[in-house]
Amino acid sequence: LWKYVKSLSIGGLVNTKFSGRGLRGRTTLIGLPAPASLIRSYLEEVLAG
Repeated sequence: LWKYVKSLSIGGLVNTKFSGRGLRGRTTLIGLPAPASLIRSYLEEVLAG
């Protein structure tokens, strides 16, 4: 799963940042800088091969 998140982050389709104080463990926060429909289309293409 992390591999896909990192790939999407590099492609600019999601934003990732490590959580700060107040959250336990090494949590990565994931945000969507683009409309969800655009990200869905990209994911469908990637997963289709």
